[in-house]
Amino acid sequence: MNATIWRERCAVDLQTCQQLQQALNLPPMIAKLLVMRDIQEPEEAKRFLSPSWDHMPRPESMMGLEKACHRITQALENNERILIFGDYDVDGVTSTTTLFLFLRDLGVPADKLHFFIPHRVTHGYGLQKACFPEITALECSLMITVDCGISSSEEVAELRKMGMDVIIIDHHQAPPELPDANAILNPHQPGCPYPEKILAAVGVTFNLMVGLRAHLREKDYYQKHRVPEPKLNRYLDLVALGTVADLVPLRGVNRLLVQKGLQQMQRTEWLGLRALMEVASVQPSKLDAYSLGFKLGPRINAAGRMSDASAGVELLTSKNFHHARSLAEVLNRENQDRQQTEKDIHNQAKQMLENSPDLLSDYAIVLGNEQWHPGVIGIVASRLMDAYHRPVIVIALNGDEGKGSARSIPGFHLYQALKQCEHLLVKCGGHAAAAGLTIKTEQLGPFREAFTELARASLTPEDLKPHLSYDVEMDPGAITEEMLQVLDRLEPHGMGNPAPVFVARDLAVLDKRILKQQHLKLKVQGQKQAREGIAFFRSEQMPRTDRIALAYKPQINEFNGRRSIELMIRQIQEI
Repeated sequence: MNATIWRERCAVDLQTCQQLQQALNLPPMIAKLLVMRDIQEPEEAKRFLSPSWDHMPRPESMMGLEKACHRITQALENNERILIFGDYDVDGVTSTTTLFLFLRDLGVPADKLHFFIPHRVTHGYGLQKACFPEITALECSLMITVDCGISSSEEVAELRKMGMDVIIIDHHQAPPELPDANAILNPHQPGCPYPEKILAAVGVTFNLMVGLRAHLREKDYYQKHRVPEPKLNRYLDLVALGTVADLVPLRGVNRLLVQKGLQQMQRTEWLGLRALMEVASVQPSKLDAYSLGFKLGPRINAAGRMSDASAGVELLTSKNFHHARSLAEVLNRENQDRQQTEKDIHNQAKQMLENSPDLLSDYAIVLGNEQWHPGVIGIVASRLMDAYHRPVIVIALNGDEGKGSARSIPGFHLYQALKQCEHLLVKCGGHAAAAGLTIKTEQLGPFREAFTELARASLTPEDLKPHLSYDVEMDPGAITEEMLQVLDRLEPHGMGNPAPVFVARDLAVLDKRILKQQHLKLKVQGQKQAREGIAFFRSEQMPRTDRIALAYKPQINEFNGRRSIELMIRQIQEI
């Protein structure tokens, strides 16, 4: 319980804080929190606190957008059959859904508009030749990939030989050799002047929609075909969902898209999204980024992890609420199955580590098992990384081949490390913090040795010590509702903009209880009044002493018409 090191997020220059505070007339705490998030200039802070569409870069600055708009317009004018090919995670599902709904609103008839989401087990990740029989059977002349395709040079070349044009919308790191597609939209491709490189795929897709809408206006498409010009705001709730769920930094354009998307979600027009919010017990009036990332997103993800991600697209494009509600309940059940499967594999992985001290003593963890479900190994890798604070790769083996998911700590770039081990892999892809791979079972041992050696050469013992970064040291009894209202200006929170973490060093434990056999409920008091706090799924952290230190996030709790300040407990240290 006491292994984690608590340290202030970063040192701040008081003069910089005061200058920012005075320039924008900010509360001192807000100015300090902005500086701690490396937002120091008044203009940058103003953009952060009050995101505006004026701050969004011009979509036409994205390389490939003009070519994509021209080819899609040609397909619309010629009544061609269009296929949207997406990934099976939330970003892929929302990218597919958003573009599908947009094209449907442009008047593309149902028999001319199709989507395809590969099955994680049957087809594998991304655009694979295993998908060809099903996608070519649709007889589409234009395929648009979303959230995948940037590494599929061979597959794109073969499809084009068959007579299918291809547009790629992606946000993953671009390989040295790009596919010979009709157009590629990816801010990471060499020479792309679009300034925002951290978009999720659904954000890149939204830029295409903005550019395409303007392009069609110039071509008099709406008057010629007697269709109303789509209102882009109505798609922003889906854009926000995919952006938050894909864990991209909520800064710049991403922050703008999520903030506006949360507002749109309160009055969403999509029946499937309403049904999903109902089964997830998400109230429109209390929407925040947490709701998207931990309640709605996992239920969509569950379909791609446990069965068929197409159910997510069917849900979000449904025109019938009863049908949508039925699909939402299916996703809810699959999410419950996913949680149990994940728990079982996590426990098995921990047992493997406890039985093999050599595996746990190294600078990275690489585990494989033939009984593990490939759909949840990414979540298990994240949980193991949090528990042991080192790079983790979890591999679901199936015969002579395995699929792996990797997660990493700061200071170790996963994708670069995997590329150095590429000679031992069938393929790999991803980012600095998360990646995926395919490996031959016989190479698991040599790969583990090579990968852990890279970690050993790159990381220090200090890097492997878990730490928690906090922002403010404050007695919980000193927190007021007015203070929390001020802190709301920093929402939405997420990657790149973490929720402020408070720390209190010396608190008396007045009461401690276990709720529902899994949650820890505490009542604590410092110099001020007592506060209640809850640590979800932390029953094992029941303090043994009567004095503790807490890392917490304060929030308003409303129950039976009563409002109170409650502490969301992040960590406990005994004194």
